[in-house]
Amino acid sequence: MWHPIRKYWLPFAVTFAIILIGSGAFIAQAGRDDSPSAQDSPAVKKPDPPLNLTDDELREVVQVLNLYTLDKDLGLTDDQLVHVLPKWRGLTEMRREFWHDRKHRVDALRQALDAHQSDPANADETALDVDVDSFHQVDSEFWGQHAALRFSLLDLLTPAQKVAFILLEGEQGSRSRRVMRALRRINRSPQPELLSEAPSGKDAEASTVAAKD
Repeated sequence: MWHPIRKYWLPFAVTFAIILIGSGAFIAQAGRDDSPSAQDSPAVKKPDPPLNLTDDELREVVQVLNLYTLDKDLGLTDDQLVHVLPKWRGLTEMRREFWHDRKHRVDALRQALDAHQSDPANADETALDVDVDSFHQVDSEFWGQHAALRFSLLDLLTPAQKVAFILLEGEQGSRSRRVMRALRRINRSPQPELLSEAPSGKDAEASTVAAKD
């Protein structure tokens, strides 16, 4: 039986392919020599972004791609998918919120250390100890909760699927970052004024020689 969630794989893949093809056409058009220059046009209008999505929406695109990979690589059954999906999304959301929060906690520690070093005569070593203990306590609580949820997900898988999941975990983080960077480049508004000012041909060569001199 075809699970309702899986019915979105094909339309999403087609939509994503259209986006990539469209972005390629946009890039090709931007680099064409016969494109009208700023001097030829009465007014240069800034084009709209090809996607015009928020960062949260881009993250959802990456999430769908990762979920597709998870389903494909593990070969999940319909019943497994229903139970694995919420746990997997919970893990990814937990990690995203943790690292976002941890950055602010690291900044707070840095500020506490700067204050300590700026006035060593009145520095309170005990306060720094409390800050460090609190920092590690939050880290420990998170990893404990994360491990519990992860093991509950693994319990739903066969031994072969568990191995596939562990291998996939090591790849999805770096792949997600690469895809997110690519989507942000596609999503960003083009800058026609920069394209029109960029040197080309002999001008570019002259600029390069001048820079070397």
